[in-house]
Amino acid sequence: MLRFAVIAGGTVCLLAAAAPAATLDVHRHQLELMPLPKAALGAAARSLPLDRDSGIQSNAAASRSNNGNPTAAALDRAGRLTGYGLGYSDNEARALAAGHGLVEVQTQADLYLNPAAARAGVALWRRARIALGRKGTPGARVSTSLFPSGRPARGSFGAAVVINVRGKPPIYGFEVQFVQGPLVGSVDVFAADRGGRRALALSLARRLDARMQGVLRGRITGPPVQLPGRRAPSVSLRALALLPSDLGDGIVKHEGYVKRKKGSSVSEYVRLLSPAGPFVYLQEKVALFHSAAQASFTYSLLRKALSSAKALTRYDPSARARLTHYRPSPVQVEGGDEVSAVRADVIVKGAGAVVEGIVVMRVGRTTEFVIAASPPSVPLTEDAIRDLVAAAARRARSGLRG
Repeated sequence: MLRFAVIAGGTVCLLAAAAPAATLDVHRHQLELMPLPKAALGAAARSLPLDRDSGIQSNAAASRSNNGNPTAAALDRAGRLTGYGLGYSDNEARALAAGHGLVEVQTQADLYLNPAAARAGVALWRRARIALGRKGTPGARVSTSLFPSGRPARGSFGAAVVINVRGKPPIYGFEVQFVQGPLVGSVDVFAADRGGRRALALSLARRLDARMQGVLRGRITGPPVQLPGRRAPSVSLRALALLPSDLGDGIVKHEGYVKRKKGSSVSEYVRLLSPAGPFVYLQEKVALFHSAAQASFTYSLLRKALSSAKALTRYDPSARARLTHYRPSPVQVEGGDEVSAVRADVIVKGAGAVVEGIVVMRVGRTTEFVIAASPPSVPLTEDAIRDLVAAAARRARSGLRG
């Protein structure tokens, strides 16, 4: 990714193609100073804490935080080297509960190989925003539209997005990206209401532009905003996942915490059993969120993902490689605070026809995503799925109490 950059002493140096006979050196320390601190965001963001995902944003991290569009490889090809961002988020989802207020404000500076690469990068993000409205997100209805960014630079754009999840309040987002030499500045404002949010995004973009210029010209110096430490999660998710004893017997083949997507959860834990009581295998992912409201919002998305193989692969990437057929039927179940389940006839590459029970459940501020399978010769009944839901709910509540 840094094949055309020189890295020495924590410094990234870049020749600016738009400045013949001149060299523009963008140091990592300068990049860290460019995003707007909370004091520059205005009164509406005063109560938002600094997100723990703030800091360096690699191409892989930037792609993950946008559901893989654009991909890390596409960002690499465009010439994006690295980025640094500060995000302030309403982790307790108070704004969504109230129906007004800011959900998240993020400002970021990205460094590209040269000004042409920066313009190509912005064009890539612009296409991704248009595609988001066309393709949507599993479990959500997404609409997008572009608006003038107020910037004369070629490739700069503004995008508005509305995210609707059935049974949940809508989220309104406004994004502005602009080019400044080999740098791209970006502002994202998400809120529970529309009122003045587009104007806020444009205003913050002007402030970010001025701050980036101030840093490059040496007018803004000093230490960057101190990032929050990455504390261990307050809940041990290991205690919430099903054990062989919960199913009668079984063997744990794999377990452990997994890398999560930026800003999606506090932590995630996976346990795989094979065999697992009456099932050939069982895989469970437990995720911990900042609040029950945030977990409930995620549960709603996961529940919709059960409807089709295409939607399922967005939340279970392994399904993309293993499923060639998926026909789900809903199963009436009870357990946890919110729960949904399906019994699905599937064809798995290398294993043939399999019957799977898939469960999505919320307990407090955690979500559970469970997939259990049995061969057609030992039919997986709806009663077996109900027993699985009851066992998962008991284990989750026991783990949260402990």
